[in-house]
Amino acid sequence: MHLIALLIALPLWAGGASRAAAQAPLKGEVTTTAENGFARLLFKFQDEIEAQVRLANNILTINFPRPVEVSIDRIAQHGGGYISVARRDPDGKGIRVALARKVTLSSMAAGERLFVDLLPDTWVGLPPGLPRDVIDELARRAREGERRQRSQRALAQQQKAVQVRVRAITQPTFTRYVFDLPELIGVSADNTREKLTLTFDGALRFDLADVKATLPPMIESIDSESDIDSALVRFTFSARVDVRTFREDNSFVVDVEHNERRNARQEGSVNTDELSLMAAELAERANERGKAAPKGSAQKSPLAKGAAAPPPAPPPQQPQSQPPPQAEQSPAQQPQPPQQAAAPPLPPAQPQAG
Repeated sequence: MHLIALLIALPLWAGGASRAAAQAPLKGEVTTTAENGFARLLFKFQDEIEAQVRLANNILTINFPRPVEVSIDRIAQHGGGYISVARRDPDGKGIRVALARKVTLSSMAAGERLFVDLLPDTWVGLPPGLPRDVIDELARRAREGERRQRSQRALAQQQKAVQVRVRAITQPTFTRYVFDLPELIGVSADNTREKLTLTFDGALRFDLADVKATLPPMIESIDSESDIDSALVRFTFSARVDVRTFREDNSFVVDVEHNERRNARQEGSVNTDELSLMAAELAERANERGKAAPKGSAQKSPLAKGAAAPPPAPPPQQPQSQPPPQAEQSPAQQPQPPQQAAAPPLPPAQPQAG
């Protein structure tokens, strides 16, 4: 029973303690200065707190949402004739100041500070501004707050980002890196002499464990960085390399080759121009053989039927001034030699006398 009663009383005690802590006076201090023709009250607390500043019937009232612990005994002493007396409300949530002259009120809150300016009724122009050091501090705090917000957003986005595995494929002459993207995502490549930066238009997280474990000598490091809506991958090279990037479906591929290997491969291969010259020379020689061969050499003579084919003759040499040989003709088509004129007929033989 005692244990049950203790468990019931514990939340009540904790709630009362939290309320007491919330109502505990907020400690602070106040300084008063009178210079440049006006008086300024500067309240500085341990934490930020809202305040309502009003002026009515020459009484300045400053109210706070929670009790404050501020010593106001010397406000009138350093008020420069603007302040008669000041007191704090019994609940600690308000401060009242009786003024000795008619003034114009101007107040500004800056973090844990509250500036209350008492301007004479003859004041002309804009009210005084914040000190330069206070402005610089507020700007620094604003930048830090923006940086924290960005970090928090980036952290939340990273938790939602898709993890992408990067594969490394080592070939004899180059190393290939394959980014298996979940969808078709825009990628831009910035290639310099010593670095390659890939920018992916999407919230991605890259798994580079396998890649970093098998770095080739020409690559010094591979790192990644994720932002709210984009991701970066940086290749840092330790030597001169040749980089080629292309897409393969949804994947993005990077080939890295050492320049020395590429140059060695090019030196060991035949030049393309040399191959072209050799092919042109062979074609020219073939054309010359075709022109030098007799036109009828491909046809077989009827007289040669049944005879054995003669052995192949050596390639003929083209005579300098000799007409091309004519094609062989069949006996029926061969021209007959011209016949000699017929001799006159002999006289008839006469009978011999007996």
